[in-house]
Amino acid sequence: MKTLVSADEMRKCDTSAANRIEGGTQTLMGRAGAALYETYLSVLERTGKSKSDAVAVVAGGGGNGGDGYAVAELLAKGGTPCRVFTTTDKKSADGEYYFERARSAGAEFTKVDENTDLRGFGIIFDCIFGVGFHGLPQSYAAVAIDRINESGAFVISADINSGLESDSGEYMSAVRSDITVAVGIYKYGHFLGGARDLIGELTLADIGISPDGACVCAPDEDDFHDIFAKRPHNSHKGTYGTSVIIGGCREYSGAAKLANLSSSALRMGCGISRLCVPESIVNSVSPYLLESTLFPIPDRDGHMVYSPPLFDAALSKASSVALGMGWGQGKDNFKILIHTLGTRSLQVIIDADGLNAVADYGLEIFSFRRNKVTITPHPAEFSRLSGIPVKGVLENPVGCAVEFAKQTGVIVLLKGTGTVVTDGKETYIVNRGSAGMATAGSGDVLSGALAGLMSYCEMTPKTVAAAAYVCGVAGEMASDEVGDIGMTSGDTVKNIALAVKSLSAK
Repeated sequence: MKTLVSADEMRKCDTSAANRIEGGTQTLMGRAGAALYETYLSVLERTGKSKSDAVAVVAGGGGNGGDGYAVAELLAKGGTPCRVFTTTDKKSADGEYYFERARSAGAEFTKVDENTDLRGFGIIFDCIFGVGFHGLPQSYAAVAIDRINESGAFVISADINSGLESDSGEYMSAVRSDITVAVGIYKYGHFLGGARDLIGELTLADIGISPDGACVCAPDEDDFHDIFAKRPHNSHKGTYGTSVIIGGCREYSGAAKLANLSSSALRMGCGISRLCVPESIVNSVSPYLLESTLFPIPDRDGHMVYSPPLFDAALSKASSVALGMGWGQGKDNFKILIHTLGTRSLQVIIDADGLNAVADYGLEIFSFRRNKVTITPHPAEFSRLSGIPVKGVLENPVGCAVEFAKQTGVIVLLKGTGTVVTDGKETYIVNRGSAGMATAGSGDVLSGALAGLMSYCEMTPKTVAAAAYVCGVAGEMASDEVGDIGMTSGDTVKNIALAVKSLSAK
């Protein structure tokens, strides 16, 4: 597991570490500069570049700029021609200290202006903004970011790419790096939003800063061996539970997508998958089902009609249920949802139109809950549930999801390039997946995978994160096979079993 912190938490950790060590923040800045220099040496080995090749350091006015001055000193002392481009005259006290040391060591300094050209440098250090940045880069900092991106050089970003927001991964203009060296602790923004489009490789420099208190985690594939353990031969389909999927309506029959839901549940390892759809679309769905069972639900005008005995039968012997996918706006949806929430010993996943039913009824619908519940909104759906504008959700996805989970008692899986999973106490960010997953039905596949895994696992933030991780890995495998442009959600489904295998204990 990788440990992640917010910008505020990072500042607290920084202060705590500075109070523990001799030299305080000045020592930490020197260590950061040393870590960046070590990265530079490894790049030379990798690329065949020479120490005699000129290097540029582009420095801002805060702590990130100070890290740049610290690495500039080491570059100059090591015999590398080093030119520091400053975007401002402002410097922190520690930055001023390393600025003077770098100048004494022989580094040259130039102020960024409209005529700045960085195309002659083989390696550039991006040290403009750190974790405190928010918004749109202004003035010469904006010029510097553009010049770095136009340079064609090998770019090393200090801590986080300049222009990339530390808590969200959002950006309007930001540096594209070949390597980003996270200083001390990873930040949320390394794994959210547009980070994967900017960061070529992400590494961590240990400079003696440790997290204080609870942290967010980014799981690695080795973290799920306990969930996908080797199965005993002496078992049967009943051992691994029954998952039920309730969805579909006449307007959104999506036969193949509904079948994918059941298929993804089975490929995640459940023993039996039961697909409940309106009677009026049974004939269109049934040709796509092979291993799953079909449970027709009476409907009116193409939408499911609520009947307590019938839904008791639909949920009979089930251990998990996912509902709402392609459900439409049926008048009885909230009744079906309340019935499901009140069924004991059943782990519930609510997606798509199920979330619309929650929003229409109000969050008090969770007062009917007699079981564990996971909701799987994308930012617009989460906005409707929480009342927070989409912009606010995107700017603070972790904080918004955590507060909502605390308020409602459900597990929140907030979808995105980096998916946030939390129950308000334990939080994960999953950043696996491919651009090809931006296609119709990918959310349905995730809901099916969740239903399949929860049929034999206890619903916790970790197991929910495991399902998201599997789908992400499966999406990457699918992208490798067919490419992002022509990829469909069915391609992800086909790779789920292989993704599970890759995460299983060897």
